[in-house]
Amino acid sequence: MSKSRLKAVVVAGIAAILLSIVVSVVPTARPLNVTVTSNGLTNIPGFGPAAAFCISNGGKDSLYVTMLPPSYEYKSQIMDRSKNQDANSIRNISMTHPRFLKPGQSGPVCVALPQGNPEPWRLVFGFVKVDWRLRMARLPAWVNDLSNRIFPQRWRIVVPQLRVATDWVTNSELKDVSFEGK
Repeated sequence: MSKSRLKAVVVAGIAAILLSIVVSVVPTARPLNVTVTSNGLTNIPGFGPAAAFCISNGGKDSLYVTMLPPSYEYKSQIMDRSKNQDANSIRNISMTHPRFLKPGQSGPVCVALPQGNPEPWRLVFGFVKVDWRLRMARLPAWVNDLSNRIFPQRWRIVVPQLRVATDWVTNSELKDVSFEGK
């Protein structure tokens, strides 16, 4: 066997070993399996009317839950999210709002009803798989300052991997709910 042929075989072998290591280390992307179910409306003593939802994680990964945007989304403003941002901020009144959901776990979310707006509305939840990016984002400020110098920003950005909207809540559902509270 010639030296050049031996060299090519060794290089190909090393490349195959490196490729197998990379494939085994890089996690495979699993789809997120999340459901958001409406549990109807409720009156919370001392607070007033609220919409109740249940979030369920049917996947194999732990998830972080957030609301996108943090406001009600109205049917007439679905294409112009900028109108939703300021005046209609959501008051999340649930004491058991699940910020993290383990695989197979469910949790309730109660949200105050928007007062004075008769049109249909909904919420959009964002879900992020719990990984090193999320863990890094939740570290103390001094650690984040240090990581900003080490890692490029594109590696550290945490964006929702899945967005799930609730069903539209309509006026007919609100007719029996009284706004007696704070």
